[in-house]
Amino acid sequence: MNQLDRRLLGASLSSLALSVGLLLWGSDYTRPGDAPPLTPVASESSTPVKQRRLPDNTYLTYPEWFLVFSPREYAAFAREHTPTDFPYLGHLAQFWTGYAQANKQAQPYGFNFDYHLMNFIIGASTTAEFLVKASYEATVGRVSDALAFGSMTEEDHFSARQSADYAKLLDTKAWYDYPYFEDLKALWRLPVLGAGFLRKWERRYILSTDYAFKGMYGHLMYQAARASYEPEVPQTALVDSQGTMHSLPRYQAFQDDALALARQGVQFREIAGNRQGIMVCYQAPAGTPKVPEGSALLFTQPLLTQPQLQRVVLRVPIDQLHRVLQELPVEHVFDF
Repeated sequence: MNQLDRRLLGASLSSLALSVGLLLWGSDYTRPGDAPPLTPVASESSTPVKQRRLPDNTYLTYPEWFLVFSPREYAAFAREHTPTDFPYLGHLAQFWTGYAQANKQAQPYGFNFDYHLMNFIIGASTTAEFLVKASYEATVGRVSDALAFGSMTEEDHFSARQSADYAKLLDTKAWYDYPYFEDLKALWRLPVLGAGFLRKWERRYILSTDYAFKGMYGHLMYQAARASYEPEVPQTALVDSQGTMHSLPRYQAFQDDALALARQGVQFREIAGNRQGIMVCYQAPAGTPKVPEGSALLFTQPLLTQPQLQRVVLRVPIDQLHRVLQELPVEHVFDF
């Protein structure tokens, strides 16, 4: 482990004590299923070695993707509401408890240091960010919201659009690729006068601070990532039941292409060299969720801004993924 890794690990672990309380408190926000972890089974793979990825990656990607789901939920909420009442602490609890539940499924494969290091780094920064935002919005934000009589300013609408753009970028790229400084410039091109004058300037202050800090921090993280890790292979190898190998894009686009193949009657045998299980999530009404035959319920999380809905996280046998993609409104396939 190089010196940079040690520093990042130390910073990440320093936030863990603070996060433990949130994790325990978060039991109301993440409900575990009853699926035990799979026992790893050795099998021959027809996927080239360079295109294989570890089987635990499908579970350990959950924290990353929760930080896509959360901005999506915020963007939908912010279209009609100011962020004063957004459940930052609830989302923080869901981040850590979702990570804990997913990690239970990853444990039989051993400790994946690089992936856990990354998750603790993003967990540390997310913990700090959400605690600051929750505190700020509960005090200064609530006062400015009251002074504007709850009406949304141009800056509030700008923030909602920015969040939607950010969530869309995360489908295919890392968060530090987002052009925060461009948003900062666009924010200050908005009219400086208008209804809710105090709210307008309070929002300009907090959004400017947010975009400037994330722009600088994102640049540092980009440099650290490039210095510490090799660039990722942007494709996922999928072997069908006939032994034909398909090269699919990664991240959200993987799901779209896999669904297209499933609709053509293609059945899957192997993904990134793995044949056992892959993690999938979908949104469903609150209550007892549908679990397809052969799949296992790992955990559920309520959508905190839409309590009538929940996110259902399943483990699906790879040879059944084609069927699940067609039966359920899948939100995401965690493609290793």
